[in-house]
Amino acid sequence: DEIVAWIDHEAEIFMQRVGSPEMMEAVQAFMQKRKPDFSQFN
Repeated sequence: DEIVAWIDHEAEIFMQRVGSPEMMEAVQAFMQKRKPDFSQFN
């Protein structure tokens, strides 16, 4: 099924990004109840 294939593909990409600095900033910002600052990654 094409939808299942896309969901699997999306899950793979998500897992690759989990350890990225951008994701770490997003999680830290969420936990600290602040807006994330992604300017350091530009």
